[in-house]
Amino acid sequence: MKTTFLFACAVMACFCAFAAKVETLDSPLLRKCCADPWLFRHDGRFYLTQTGSTKVHVFASDTLSGLSAAGCAPSVAYDSSFDPTVKSLGYAGVSGTWSPEIHHFSEADFPGHAGWYLFVALRDSATADSRHVKSVVLKSISDDPAGPYGHPVTGEKFASQLVLDTNGQPYAEWAVGQTALVIRTGAWKGVYVLYVTETGRGTRNFYQEIRIARLKTPWQLATASGIVTIPTQFWETVGAARTGYKDPAKRKATPFFPRVVEGATAVYGDKGDLYLIYSGSGYWTNYGLGQLTWTGEDPLKTSSWTKFEFNPIFTIADKRGKHLPGLDRQGPGHASYFRDAAGKRFLVYHAYPYNSAKAAKTVDGEHLAPGQKGKRRHAYVEPCRIDYGEWNGTGWGVFHIGVKDNAHPASSNTKISYTLENTKGINP
Repeated sequence: MKTTFLFACAVMACFCAFAAKVETLDSPLLRKCCADPWLFRHDGRFYLTQTGSTKVHVFASDTLSGLSAAGCAPSVAYDSSFDPTVKSLGYAGVSGTWSPEIHHFSEADFPGHAGWYLFVALRDSATADSRHVKSVVLKSISDDPAGPYGHPVTGEKFASQLVLDTNGQPYAEWAVGQTALVIRTGAWKGVYVLYVTETGRGTRNFYQEIRIARLKTPWQLATASGIVTIPTQFWETVGAARTGYKDPAKRKATPFFPRVVEGATAVYGDKGDLYLIYSGSGYWTNYGLGQLTWTGEDPLKTSSWTKFEFNPIFTIADKRGKHLPGLDRQGPGHASYFRDAAGKRFLVYHAYPYNSAKAAKTVDGEHLAPGQKGKRRHAYVEPCRIDYGEWNGTGWGVFHIGVKDNAHPASSNTKISYTLENTKGINP
């Protein structure tokens, strides 16, 4: 009897220890007013960035629920008002810190430049023209992912380094949305940067491109860039139209919205496979996520990236681009991902709350009329997986996103469970 009792206690202790590692969120809503979320996990903590007006905040917590409650005041990782680069560009100030991302590079990646790096684009506050944007790079001056960040060479706090071309000159073209991609082995071994450029501004044939280049340092290109993809599928073109801005300056600068491909995120599979999960169509309309798969050939060539035939893999729209009834989000896009302690994959994305009902109701804290979307984008989290039983056009492996595994966001009352961090190390 005593042995049985002790065994039962041991089992109960193991169960409680395991249960203590699991957190369940009441909703996929991760953090309100959090556009362009970039979330990663390191040494038992979660880190989350978001787009801001003049600053970049990095929220840190041992749990996902803690990210929702984290305050803004202690989380300033970068403040553009103290950045001498902003003045050197002739900017009146900054009215947008676009798509901030944090990446860690090792000594093997860049000898002499190991550390945490912040990629972000800065928009000039004095113009309505979105071409007045420059991409910069900063390095954590404390070797802490939360920062603060400063110049990668001098260490000056909040001072940024302009992205440089292969000749060491500031990159001249319009470019935003930098992200890193690392190929560890083989002929194409190296660290690459992906970013978004555009062509045809001011015309009906206005579209974006996702480009890629190998890096010499975290802030300088080692090669000329190649095009990964341009908009070719219908879902990527839904947002393209005449803008109709009421502001004459905005209307003159951007008379047409582009066909959009942007926000590519590298995802590393379990079998040496490599994917890009990217956004299409534009955040102002029925944004969605699509998949590209690397063929294993030269990553600088368009032919080395296969676009999944049945994109989008995550959307709120039907095949005609119309909002599906019953889905109370609009524009799910801008993905980042992480694995929990059990190895399960999760995707973080932003979207607007949206009322798909025929009567007014409250969605994620905003009271909305029928067909109305919210004023701000929020960050959401849902599980994802790679199905190695599906053909992606190059090999076996197709991304599936969402609690219901149906390529659509889950409702706001859906619970999200994940296993808490219990190991050390930087995740891919």
